[in-house]
Amino acid sequence: MKFTDGFWKIRPGVTALYAQEAYEFTVLAGQEPDGDVLRIDAPSQVILDRGDTLNRAVLTVSLSAPLPGVIRVRIEKNTGGARPPIGFELDGAVRGAGVVAVDETGGTGTVTAGPLTARIGRGAPWNLLFEAAGQTLSVSGAKSIGHIGLAKDAPVSAEPAGVTGITETGLAASDSYLHARLSLGV
Repeated sequence: MKFTDGFWKIRPGVTALYAQEAYEFTVLAGQEPDGDVLRIDAPSQVILDRGDTLNRAVLTVSLSAPLPGVIRVRIEKNTGGARPPIGFELDGAVRGAGVVAVDETGGTGTVTAGPLTARIGRGAPWNLLFEAAGQTLSVSGAKSIGHIGLAKDAPVSAEPAGVTGITETGLAASDSYLHARLSLGV
């Protein structure tokens, strides 16, 4: 689905709330089925003072390591609900396969799964790095994680280019979506 016209212009009827910073880290040790989890609260606006924490959408990004060499990224909005998480089990998943750490002095959170590490610094801008052997493999940077809201008549096609018949109207079936994108080299 294409929610924008280019990188900067949002289509009519589309509301986009992007993670602007890693505001707060929480390590959930042994409380999740995945083992240890690094939970990151990512508000849709940079928090400059206490008043900025009111009436803001917050995305919750959870990082865990179900297998060596695999980092699970789960993005949620409004996590207060009791809906079960959507997903699937990984064959051979081992509880506690990764190492989750937060360096409070440097303000960095890391999840390590074998040779793969996810690293994020506290504060703005949002910048989640995936690294292996000292090299950056991919980055989740500005405008890469967000919640998209659609008005009833938003001109967002449900079909990939050249494909028709996925929905009756050809428009997106839901009024809200979570999205993530990564930078990848050639």
